[in-house]
Amino acid sequence: MTLIADFIPKVQAIYATGKPAFTDRKVWINKTQYFADVPEVSWGFYIGGYQPAQKWLKDRNGRELSFDDVKHFQKIIKILSETDRIMQTITMDLEAAAA
Repeated sequence: MTLIADFIPKVQAIYATGKPAFTDRKVWINKTQYFADVPEVSWGFYIGGYQPAQKWLKDRNGRELSFDDVKHFQKIIKILSETDRIMQTITMDLEAAAA
């Protein structure tokens, strides 16, 4: 799977602290570390009443993220982006069939 979110570490230990912030395709997990190239649609995507990408990081507040955690979050971002793309294709197909 090709990942679309890159992690830009500034130090060895990776800590999720406070509320993650999304600006300019970056998800900041603390004052110095962020995931880059995160599509806004992935960050804001809802499933039911939840935003999975945001919830996953909030659930890890105050914890050190392992290498596997970072990779898992990158996969979440990719999957949410692909889910949105597929949903858009289905919507276009349904609209074309209704016309």
